[in-house]
Amino acid sequence: MVAPYTHNKKQFRYRIEPDSDQYLKDYAAANNLPLESASLALELIIKEHKQLTSEKANMNLMSQAISHNVTTSVQEMIEAGVAKEVNKIRLGTNNTDRNTQKLIELVQGLLQLQNIDHIMTTDMNTPPFLKQVDELIESRITEQKQRKDNQ
Repeated sequence: MVAPYTHNKKQFRYRIEPDSDQYLKDYAAANNLPLESASLALELIIKEHKQLTSEKANMNLMSQAISHNVTTSVQEMIEAGVAKEVNKIRLGTNNTDRNTQKLIELVQGLLQLQNIDHIMTTDMNTPPFLKQVDELIESRITEQKQRKDNQ
């Protein structure tokens, strides 16, 4: 007994533009398909479309991963640079604090040695040497800033 012919394809009837029909015929010819097999050409086009859609989705995922990695790397580089600069500022501040504490101790010791109970503040009388010292310190800071900017 001969088994009845079965296949898993369904028959449909579609209306398409003439240029789409010509595209199917050209596709069939380019892929060595029988000239009258527009349905096989259409199936192959659909498979290619599915594959391209899948590849496009994979490319989107890959580009998102690459973008994330680049963003993370740039962020780490920026943070490292900022941390380095903050560390320089911290070291400079610590040095200034140390020097200020030394000066306070020296002045306090001098005042005790001289048995001075009351002092005249600069608000009461600003001596000329204090103006000279202010100018000197300001020029040093300006020079250091210029040297740092030129590095």
